[in-house]
Amino acid sequence: MASSSPSGRSPGTLVPFTERGTMPSSLLPVPLTPLLGRDEEIARIRAVLDSGETRLVTLTGPGGIGKTRLALKVAAEVKDDFAHGVCFVPLASIHDAGLVAPAIARTLGVRESKDRPVTQILTEFLRERHLLLVLDNLEQVIAAAPWMSGLLGACPRLKILATSRTPLRVRGEQRLPIPPLPVPGHVGRQPVGTLSAYASVTLFVQRAHAVQPAFELTEANADAVAEICRRLDGLPLAIELAAARVSILSPAALLARLTDRLVLLTGGPRDALPRLQTMRNAVAWSYDLLSPGERALFRRLAVFAGGFTLDAVETVANIKDRILDDVEALVDHSLLTHVPAENGTPRFGMLETIREYALDRLVAGGEEEAARDAHAAYFLDVASESERAMKGSGQVAWLDRLEIEHDNLRAVFSWLDKRDRIEEAMTLAGAIWFFRWIRGYYTEGRTQFETLLAHPDAQGRTIPRASALNGLGITALSQGDHARSLESHNEALTIFKEHGDRENQALALLCTGATLMARGDLDHAEAVSAQSLSLARSLDDPWGISAALGNLGAIELSRNELEQGSALINESIAFGRRAGDRWIVSLNLANLAGMAVNRGNHEQATALAEESNGLVRELGDKRDLPNGSLLLGEIAQKQDDFAGAARHYQEALAVSRETGDKRLIAYSLMS
Repeated sequence: MASSSPSGRSPGTLVPFTERGTMPSSLLPVPLTPLLGRDEEIARIRAVLDSGETRLVTLTGPGGIGKTRLALKVAAEVKDDFAHGVCFVPLASIHDAGLVAPAIARTLGVRESKDRPVTQILTEFLRERHLLLVLDNLEQVIAAAPWMSGLLGACPRLKILATSRTPLRVRGEQRLPIPPLPVPGHVGRQPVGTLSAYASVTLFVQRAHAVQPAFELTEANADAVAEICRRLDGLPLAIELAAARVSILSPAALLARLTDRLVLLTGGPRDALPRLQTMRNAVAWSYDLLSPGERALFRRLAVFAGGFTLDAVETVANIKDRILDDVEALVDHSLLTHVPAENGTPRFGMLETIREYALDRLVAGGEEEAARDAHAAYFLDVASESERAMKGSGQVAWLDRLEIEHDNLRAVFSWLDKRDRIEEAMTLAGAIWFFRWIRGYYTEGRTQFETLLAHPDAQGRTIPRASALNGLGITALSQGDHARSLESHNEALTIFKEHGDRENQALALLCTGATLMARGDLDHAEAVSAQSLSLARSLDDPWGISAALGNLGAIELSRNELEQGSALINESIAFGRRAGDRWIVSLNLANLAGMAVNRGNHEQATALAEESNGLVRELGDKRDLPNGSLLLGEIAQKQDDFAGAARHYQEALAVSRETGDKRLIAYSLMS
């Protein structure tokens, strides 16, 4: 027979409640440090809790993102909105889902009984109470979710705010993924005051000041601090662990050591949970909750840089049957994130600290070489497909795709170079030279070409070497190095002839003609451009025909042969439109606009230049955008629109500085 309590209450009552029905403050821990930069998230969570439709809200995100702190902040703000207050229940130490209900009961002061299940007692106790339960760290006891759903169904005035690395996946749940803190963008040097407005920077400074009282953000260290926050993806725990190292490392020295985050990001507070004392432990906690198949996929995904599509995952990871389920599981465990993509293709990525852990596991399991080889093979195929597709109507789509995949392409280059697979590396570089040229990656592209071509294994008379030489030549032209450009194109042309590759011969001749034209050797430029045109016509290649006609038309305009030049350029535009090539059309429209300016027809010149610049912007063409902006500036200036002219000249200057084109920088400054 159960005895009654000293107060006369029966078992299952809550002793700590006061007559007013509020919970004692001891049930809601008070954090020792301020919460930074979460105003938007707090407002969103409160809005959902305030609505009458949602009674289960789950804050999800990777370890160290700040879910617990956010939940405590919201709970403190809304406690007076609940007649019976709020109750915080920490569950991190519990690994048996059957112990969740007893843990809640203990925190609430509900006494268990040997005669009735604690779940029944708890349900009866909460049935009529207006209460917010904050359940912290549910991911390892996710099997308790159905019971929680039933509890909410039986207790109409109860609400639950949960934190978990995985969603609960029950009816009525509202998931709210918690993003990293905002980080400064890559926009060059920024003032200290501007950087201080970023919560990630402020967090770093505050935590650094805690271990080094003299620390402050200055002009000398601001760039390093901003880059640390970027490299750590705005992940609060990672930033806090990094800032703690300021006691022995300057921000610059700290940044230099971020190549091995898992070694550096240790030494968290002793009063923190073990899994939050190092970033390795934080990620390992989630990894250990995965199934064997999910772990295998997680490890293989480490070879991707900058994100990936489902198609890429299927090919590289060689998993077909459960790919959707396993990817979804990794997203649910906050180990993968959705990456916005303008083309609408589903895309995923990893925070870099999480990726480093995955790579560590991949290497430890002896799986790296196979995974990286599969990754390289996939992107070699992508590059090969893009090379031909770029000369036509798919140009913009492929330029955008290569931009999105640029980090993956860089990772492939690095792997091929490390394995001395120089032929494949040259093939890749030769396939994407047009992308890097158009998008303004001059220095990166040229450095890579020069390094590859100097390698002892690159000296054979092969098509990959010739393609790399051609890419180097056009890149050198953009940097004003005409001698290196001609040298590269001539060697490339010779090799293409040796192999009987007529299509690439036409391309090498075309590029040679452009370089000769740039250095003022118009007669020679005309001769090689005519050869390029002849080859293109024999191949019935609209793109090659259009490009060669454009060269010849520009040469005639340079000679002031306006009628002949205009006829050639219009013919080039016709073939360019037939091929669906925006780049060639944009170049020729710009040439016609320049001719209209010289004739004083400013209205026609403006229309042609604006159409050209519109195509250039679609392409994301940083090579030609400054030229178009300079032309529009000149037209505006001739029409006494000095404000408009200044705007166009400033745009030309900004893009030219970004690409490092010294010739266009000079023109922009002189204008």
